[in-house]
Amino acid sequence: MGLLCWRIDRGKTSLILPAAIALGITAGVRPSSILFLGPLFLFSLRRAPLKKIVPGLAALGVTAAAWFLPMIWASGGFAAYFGALQSLWRMVPSRGTVFNSSPITSVARALTILYIYFLCFGAASLVPVWTMFSTGEADKRKKLFTAVWIVPALCFFTLIFLKLVNSGYLLLVAAPACIWLGAWTAEWYEQGSWPKSLKVATLAVGAAANVFIFLAFPAYCSYRSIRHFEAELGSVETSLPQVGTPQDLLIVSFDNHFLGYRHAGYYLPGYMTVEYPEANLIQGPRIFAMHGRNSLLLTQLPSGTFTRFVLFPLPAGDAEYAQYTEKIEKMLPARDLKTVSLGGHQFVTAPMTDLPILFPQAAPATRK
Repeated sequence: MGLLCWRIDRGKTSLILPAAIALGITAGVRPSSILFLGPLFLFSLRRAPLKKIVPGLAALGVTAAAWFLPMIWASGGFAAYFGALQSLWRMVPSRGTVFNSSPITSVARALTILYIYFLCFGAASLVPVWTMFSTGEADKRKKLFTAVWIVPALCFFTLIFLKLVNSGYLLLVAAPACIWLGAWTAEWYEQGSWPKSLKVATLAVGAAANVFIFLAFPAYCSYRSIRHFEAELGSVETSLPQVGTPQDLLIVSFDNHFLGYRHAGYYLPGYMTVEYPEANLIQGPRIFAMHGRNSLLLTQLPSGTFTRFVLFPLPAGDAEYAQYTEKIEKMLPARDLKTVSLGGHQFVTAPMTDLPILFPQAAPATRK
């Protein structure tokens, strides 16, 4: 989209139609893309003739309708789709916007974006420090184009919603960052006053630093962290069947990046998995569940031959995870809890009669 819009901005108006179609398809992949890239598309049209703009906007509308209307039909209608969208908005993004939270929250998100920038580009993040910025007219136009490209997304992620584990959202602004850092580095290498040997050494050190960040940086996205998580998941996947069979045992899992509800539901498809806590949707309290790798939305606790449920273990060795699990365990009668240690994990189980304690709205308590 950035390339198409740039070419249009340079006068290649024949690309308006392809850009409109690309934007429509992009919005189908992630609907927020039209909010963040739409301004760039409109900005690139500012000098185009009206006879080119109108067909482009029409193509955008037709392309978007081609996925939007079937999606509405598959969702069960406008009320079902927008009801789910409103519920998601209420549960997650709306709680920490600049309009209803402390300004410190937005400052923290801005620092998170800066942290992700350094994490993503590593040593290349320092390129602007020693690169001389051109003040030519062409560069000013490029910078204005870049600002229109990235500012809508940066405003949203700073003022409305962003979490570190959702840093993939920032891929939208990674492309222009790659372009500028690459251009500045090439300019420094070709025209800078440094000796060539020193330039090569600097690039080698930077590349080595970036490889280290990718392999071993203590963050959730490094190779080391992912391999460690995969080993933990494999251990849980092997050990949990020793705790109980799919017919006897229900899994209660949590909304977590590692060893979360989706991992439990996908890697142990024979088991019924429910997510704690229950969700307060527009339609009322609901329980997210998975079985056979299919997602379900339940109005009450699942029935079946289950006699016990197990708390799907969170990553071992993390104090915050341990405290959260301990908090959940304290909600349940201590006399009913049983703990099985397997594969380096603690599998805590309790009888099904205790499950309504964890899901009080969707399932009124039945214990006597």
